[in-house]
Amino acid sequence: MIVTFPIFLFNLFFKRQKKDGVVFVVDSFYPTHIGGLECAGRDLATGLVEKGWKVEILTKDDEFRARSKEIYQGYYLTRFGPIDIESWYFTLCVFLWLLRNFCDYESIYFLNYSYSKNRKSIYIPQTAVAWFFKTILNKYTVLRLTGGTVERTPQHLHHTLSPFKWNLYCNSVSLFTSLSKDEYDFLISKGLKNKTIKAFNGIDVNLYNMSALKKVKRKKELKIDEDKVIVGFIGRFTARKGADLLLKVWKQIRPENALLILIGTSQKDMVQKSSADEVRELVKDCGDSAIFLGRKDDPWNYLGIFDIMVCPYRVREGMSNTILQGMAAKNIIIASEIPGIIGFLKPGYDSILFPEDDEVALEKILKKVINSLEKYRYLAENAFDHVKSEFQLDKVIDFHHQIFKRDI
Repeated sequence: MIVTFPIFLFNLFFKRQKKDGVVFVVDSFYPTHIGGLECAGRDLATGLVEKGWKVEILTKDDEFRARSKEIYQGYYLTRFGPIDIESWYFTLCVFLWLLRNFCDYESIYFLNYSYSKNRKSIYIPQTAVAWFFKTILNKYTVLRLTGGTVERTPQHLHHTLSPFKWNLYCNSVSLFTSLSKDEYDFLISKGLKNKTIKAFNGIDVNLYNMSALKKVKRKKELKIDEDKVIVGFIGRFTARKGADLLLKVWKQIRPENALLILIGTSQKDMVQKSSADEVRELVKDCGDSAIFLGRKDDPWNYLGIFDIMVCPYRVREGMSNTILQGMAAKNIIIASEIPGIIGFLKPGYDSILFPEDDEVALEKILKKVINSLEKYRYLAENAFDHVKSEFQLDKVIDFHHQIFKRDI
């Protein structure tokens, strides 16, 4: 800490500012994981590197390792300690790193703001750091609004923060990028039209578009009856993702011509172990009509065999990478009608939506689609066209390239 300020002053007066550097700041990041944040951050960082940017990611480590630094797929990954380090320490490390390396980057991209200690809001000192670098040191700061966590939505923050803290939040960044329509609309309503844009997650469509021949081969490898309708769920086994709801419905219907496959985080990886335990017990109750494959870091090898993907999420969701993957794999998407999904999917065209937490509605839809699968194939085809035209990874990378060039 003592040497940081002399280094900063030296760089300020004697070192040239680089124009091709972007720093990502994110609570936790592990590039081989399949979570939405990891997929978005990893793919965007890799794509920007290919376009000539120097990208550094400042984060914590979700495998509880000590401080470390590595180069991964061309970008730099700096971890300031294990995931359970306090927000104040992480924020201090980020502040000192940004100060010390002042001339090596022009833009700071916050993939999220850290939680407050009680996890009911954002960590205000980190917001102040963003404000400092934007206002005092003229850095281009961008905050990615994911829409997936209520406590970090601008709607919640406007309701719970004091006017001073809300103004600090609004003035902490040069630009908000919003994945969720309701967040975007809310910020526009608060007079932030000139610093808010819609931005999307991207997906490598070709990676998930499995050929018919490969589907047959993959089913044989997994010892799955070729004639079975495959219904799939992929995600963390937390209450918000709703695997328990799907399994309760599946336990009631147990269709003879279908198989439910669940892919998700195993119990040892979970903070919410009780949710994972409940899911495991429900899978057992379904007998041989449901199988649990555990955690998989290569979802493209499994989503292609799904006929139907069910996303029974609760409360709200951001732009779900899982749904994008299912669309690219030509799955028939059945999802909860909640904020974040509303306005992203087009029910009746590329998906079927049902009321949140409604077991009766989900049961009715599943029975109907499973028993008349070919009748609903058009939804999967339309979903594929939708994801290919709007969310192809190359387009999303190009869009962010323009953001950091300040052409948007």
